[in-house]
Amino acid sequence: MKKYLLIIGTYLIRGLLHLFCIFPVKKNRIIFNSKAWRQYSCNPRYITEYLQKNYPEKYDIVWAFREPEKFQFLAESGIKLCKTRTLKFYYYSMTSKISVTNATSAAEIPKRRGQYRINTWHGGGGGYKKIDYSGSIAFRPHLEMKETDLFCTSSETSLKFTVRQAFHHDGEYFKGTPRNDMLVNGDRTDLKKTVFDFFHLSPDTHIALYAPTFREGKDLRHKSKAYDYGLDYFQLQKALTEKFGGKWIVAIRFHTKITEYQIPESDKIIDATPYPDMQDLLTAVDVLLTDYSSSIWDFSFTYKPCLLFCSDLKEYEEKRGFNKPIRTWGFPIAQTNEELTEQIMNWNQEDFIQKMEHHHEENGSFEDGTATKRLCELIDKKCFG
Repeated sequence: MKKYLLIIGTYLIRGLLHLFCIFPVKKNRIIFNSKAWRQYSCNPRYITEYLQKNYPEKYDIVWAFREPEKFQFLAESGIKLCKTRTLKFYYYSMTSKISVTNATSAAEIPKRRGQYRINTWHGGGGGYKKIDYSGSIAFRPHLEMKETDLFCTSSETSLKFTVRQAFHHDGEYFKGTPRNDMLVNGDRTDLKKTVFDFFHLSPDTHIALYAPTFREGKDLRHKSKAYDYGLDYFQLQKALTEKFGGKWIVAIRFHTKITEYQIPESDKIIDATPYPDMQDLLTAVDVLLTDYSSSIWDFSFTYKPCLLFCSDLKEYEEKRGFNKPIRTWGFPIAQTNEELTEQIMNWNQEDFIQKMEHHHEENGSFEDGTATKRLCELIDKKCFG
C-alpha cells in the first residue's frame, strides 16, 4: 500500500508543479545539490567553483539544502540558497536551465522542455560494488534516470555496471569526474593546509584516514551495529608509526547516513566526519583505510597506500555482492587487526604503484585531470550555444 501511495503522491506533485511553467526557464540559471541536499561537496562543488572563477557573474547559481542556514557562507560569493521541498526550491528547480546532482534526489520534479539534467554520481570509477534499485521505491530513481540527459562516469567498468546496468541509463555519458581532477593532477598544498588548519594539526603530522562505507540494513538506532566494524585504531596508529616513522594520527570519517557515532577520546584520533568534503581529505592524508567504499578509486590516483579492512566480508558479499571479486581489485585486504598490522609491516610501495596502474588500465579509466573544464564548457554551450 505504501508503495502505491508513494507512486500516486509522486505523480500528483509532478502534475501540480507544471503550474510553475508560467515562469520561463532562465538560460543562465543552474541549480545544484550534493548528497541528497546534505553537503556542499563532491562534483557539484567543483563545477560551481570553476564556473564562478572562469565565468564570473555569467551564471545565476542556486544550491538546495535541507538546512540552508548552515551554508550561508556561500551567499557571500553570490550563490542563492533554498530549502528543499519548499515553494522557492520548486520554483528554482522548474526555472533552471541546468540541474546538477550527484545522487538520486527529487523524482517528483518534472523536466520541462529546454532543461538539461546532469548526474555526476558520487561513486568512484571501479563499478565493482553492486548497486541495486529493484525495491519498492525503485520507480523513483528509474524515473529520474529517464529524465537525466548526461551521466558522468569515471571508467569503462563504471559505465557498464553503474550507468547502464544499475540505473538503466542508455543516454549520453561524460568521460571523467570533476572531483578527481585535483587527485589526478597532483598534490594540492592549499587544500592540505586547509585540512590541517581545520583540525589544528602541525605540518609534520601524518594522517591515516579510516572511512568505512554504509551498510544497507543496519539499524541506525543501535549505534554499535551501525558503524562499529572492529578496527583497533590504536593498533593501526602504532603499526603505521613503526613502519613509516614520524607522528601519526587516525582520522575517522563515517558515512553521511550514520547520524550518531562515538570515537575514543585520544590525541591520536580525530573525528573527520564533520569535515565538509571527502576529496579534500583524500588530498591531505597519507594513508586511506576503508572497506568497500568507492573512495578507493579516487584515492588510487594519488598512489599513496590504501588498504581494505573488511571484518564483515562474508556477510557483505552475501547481502550486497560485487560485480568483480574483491581480491582482484589490487588493494591489500585484512579481515582482522592482526592481518592489517601484517599488511602494513610488509608494505611494498613499488608493487602497489604497479597494481594501481594495472587497476586503472583494467577499468578503462576516463580520468585525465580536465573533467571540470570540459564539463563546464559543455554546460556553457548548452546554456548559450
